[in-house]
Amino acid sequence: MSRFILFSLLFVSSASMGQRFLKGSLDVVIVKEDTSVSSKPLTYLWAKAKNKIIINQKDNVEVLSIWTDNGIIDSTDDIGIIPTRAGFVTIYEKQHIQTGELHDTVIATKTFKAINRPPVVITIDAKKLSKKKIIVLVPFDTLHYEAVTGMYQVVGHYDGVSVTNKKKGQLTVIEPYQFNTRNGMYLRKGNVLHFPAFSVKDVKTDLIFRTTPFDYKIE
Repeated sequence: MSRFILFSLLFVSSASMGQRFLKGSLDVVIVKEDTSVSSKPLTYLWAKAKNKIIINQKDNVEVLSIWTDNGIIDSTDDIGIIPTRAGFVTIYEKQHIQTGELHDTVIATKTFKAINRPPVVITIDAKKLSKKKIIVLVPFDTLHYEAVTGMYQVVGHYDGVSVTNKKKGQLTVIEPYQFNTRNGMYLRKGNVLHFPAFSVKDVKTDLIFRTTPFDYKIE
């Protein structure tokens, strides 16, 4: 083998070994719906809904393209990902990395898991309303028809409950801090409680979803 060929092989081998240090990485942070800080990085996404994300980029990385194998990347307003189905979601980013004289084009990935929104609504504890005249919110699974208090929690700020009467109209608004106070004067048969939308946290995944407002007539 000639010295020229040997030198060429050594040069290519050295260059290849140098390129191996240019590994891409993808730092994606899922933003909670209520923007609160999570105790741990979120690893789940809601399927069929836009999940806001933040992509942290290094100074030496140029983003060439970004895509996913489950859904779409939506950059309308805030950037987010919309998984089309439940299951694993991998985000791919084509990057050009420059470190000193070394440079390379790589594909970096980050994988999450999309889940369907649970069939959970917020209702109230009818027994405590009747006997103690207090309002206790209860997460309720409409598919299995059971309370799931330990699995889901109402979080964040929400409006008070408006109490109306068919004949007298609005009687009062019971603020959240008054829920555990006896409100026997207003929680009477025939009155209607108008509840606002609530933010509900899935305790296992730390994801949050919003419920819809609902009315409850006291029988």
